[in-house]
Amino acid sequence: MGQAQFYLSVITLLALNQCVCKAQTTGIVLDIETRSPIANVKIYTDNNKIYNTGRDGRFAIPIAFGSISVTHNNYIPRVFNRKEMQDTIFLLPKSITVNEVIITAKAPRISPDIMKSIKKSTFETGQTPSGMDFLGWLRIFEKGYVSKKERAKRRKAIENY
Repeated sequence: MGQAQFYLSVITLLALNQCVCKAQTTGIVLDIETRSPIANVKIYTDNNKIYNTGRDGRFAIPIAFGSISVTHNNYIPRVFNRKEMQDTIFLLPKSITVNEVIITAKAPRISPDIMKSIKKSTFETGQTPSGMDFLGWLRIFEKGYVSKKERAKRRKAIENY
């Protein structure tokens, strides 16, 4: 009987030790998008105790609790029961939403004379972009397109006139 009581008391002590060890809860709070730790997160227990995470996002709650509330100014708050809580808590960043904005205005009118002078000045300078023109062949579909050969012929005819 003495030996059975001894084993029973050892098993009881081990079970109580496990219960006491389980009372402390540790974990880390991470951003769900970047997976980076979040500093200064407030953790409120149902026992009216407040705990903060460190710079590394880690926390330790030394007492037993039923539920916790995890809050940060830049994140959506979450509430966990003791049973559903894991060692890693992910928080979702708050998104800033703005009501629909409709902007209406009349576009400024540019007179045709100004447009003609702008076009004329750009064509007179003759500056062409440097580098290869991969889409240059699409100009053959333009209404007023004249090939390089045809332009050379016309220029020669004007010079010889």
